[in-house]
Amino acid sequence: MHIISKIGVRFEKLDASKQKELLRKLVERVVVDPSGMVVRMELLPPFSYLHQLTKKVQRNGTGGNEKTSEDAGSCSTKLSSGGPEGLRYVH
Repeated sequence: MHIISKIGVRFEKLDASKQKELLRKLVERVVVDPSGMVVRMELLPPFSYLHQLTKKVQRNGTGGNEKTSEDAGSCSTKLSSGGPEGLRYVH
């Protein structure tokens, strides 16, 4: 989790080709509207799974006492295009 939390910070410091390479390892699909705005990004496992866990904990206010197997097959989540500012999650 510590490494994942550093992705946004490290992303900013990478050159364009390395940013592209990193995004290919994190993102499965990007959905863009006709005006060119990113509507959502679907993450690859394990990032989609970890994001689902984070959302569930935030929604329920629990400290991790719940079973998580029901989210194991989930591979999509919404993520705004952070651009050079980094990656930001939206709910």
